[in-house]
Amino acid sequence: MDTWNVDELDPEIIFPWEDVFKCRIIHDYNCNLSLCPLCFEENRKSIRGEVIIPDKIFEKFGEVITVYFRSPDYTWKDLFGQEGYLSICIKHKRQIGFDYKVMN
Repeated sequence: MDTWNVDELDPEIIFPWEDVFKCRIIHDYNCNLSLCPLCFEENRKSIRGEVIIPDKIFEKFGEVITVYFRSPDYTWKDLFGQEGYLSICIKHKRQIGFDYKVMN
């Protein structure tokens, strides 16, 4: 994520990218909460009208990583802070899901 160009980032966001970049990546793949919809569409196959998803897609969850996101200090002071797992598709550079653990 350190080498991403601002122009490449998906503008539909859950949290500002500058705050996301300050968070640490979680290397436990069990924390990957969401499948990237774009990865899903790119890899699905239809056979006789039935949608077939290769197992490798579900194993990898597309190109999803998870960061443990904590909103900046001012959000906590103003009582709208959030903390939890944010799923990001590194292939499409988009935020795809958030599972909050702490909120005030």
